[in-house]
Amino acid sequence: MKYNRQDLIDKLVVSEGLRLQVYKDTLGIDTIGIGRNLEDRGITKEELDWMDIPNIDVVYEMGITEADAVYLATNDVQIVEEELVRAHPCVDSLDAVRQLIVIDMAFNMGVPRLNKFKMMWAAIHDEDYPTAAKEMLDSFIALLPETIETLSALWDDQDYNGLKTEVHKLHGACCYTGLPRMQHLANETESSLKLGQHKLVEENLPALIAEAKKVLNESKLKDSRS
Repeated sequence: MKYNRQDLIDKLVVSEGLRLQVYKDTLGIDTIGIGRNLEDRGITKEELDWMDIPNIDVVYEMGITEADAVYLATNDVQIVEEELVRAHPCVDSLDAVRQLIVIDMAFNMGVPRLNKFKMMWAAIHDEDYPTAAKEMLDSFIALLPETIETLSALWDDQDYNGLKTEVHKLHGACCYTGLPRMQHLANETESSLKLGQHKLVEENLPALIAEAKKVLNESKLKDSRS
């Protein structure tokens, strides 16, 4: 990979935080470091050996160092890199800036969801990067109806844990699409969800959904005129 992996780790520290003791995230999942899920992902024997920790019980009792947290996050990023390259070998040939963009999106959205940006990937394969940028936005907008429906349903159910997951994915997706207001609202909503500030969620989430509907309607209007 040409990009500086540490640049992505630094972004993850800002978005996920860095905690050296085991804690429960907003979904109630045991977590440590830079968002390492201890229930689904866990810590492998090889990772424990590298950190010079005899077993997972010691992690729960004593925690880890900052160097350990960066090491675990680096491994998490590497898994995403490998999954993305398997799906799209052209990622290996991208320059550092473009690699950082697609890997950051894949880490936040998940590779399966990013794979739905089919026209964007077709343009990247053709090394047509201006078209790829346009298709990134178009693919993002194409997913908005599903996103709006999901967010609205979760909001009706007052499912704050589900909302955090979906808003996090939306925030990760819109960072590179040239939609600064939606990015701002997604960031504000995600922050209030992480902090459990439900009164702020009541203000921010409807504004985010309204902005998503506005972007979608403006896109439909533009298409009807072209």
